[in-house]
Amino acid sequence: MDEKTIIEYINQVDELERKLKGKDKEVLQWLLFGYNECARLLSEMEYDRQELINYLQGNIEFEQSGSLWASKTRLKTYKEILSRIEKGQKGKE
Repeated sequence: MDEKTIIEYINQVDELERKLKGKDKEVLQWLLFGYNECARLLSEMEYDRQELINYLQGNIEFEQSGSLWASKTRLKTYKEILSRIEKGQKGKE
């Protein structure tokens, strides 16, 4: 969504809110609140998913570095987790 579309949407919602009275206006406000909460939670979830991917990729690089502390078992586990996360994301697109 570009900025112009968002502004048009906000203006339409404001116009609708001005026209509504009583219970209808209250319902609209609750719907908007719920929508905003869902959008916020989805945004946080996407941020957390990206942080997890970055963390796993860093750990995979470390495990592949040949360090004395590297572990093939951890490397396999990190790769499996990363694969599941990325597979889940492709299913949503």
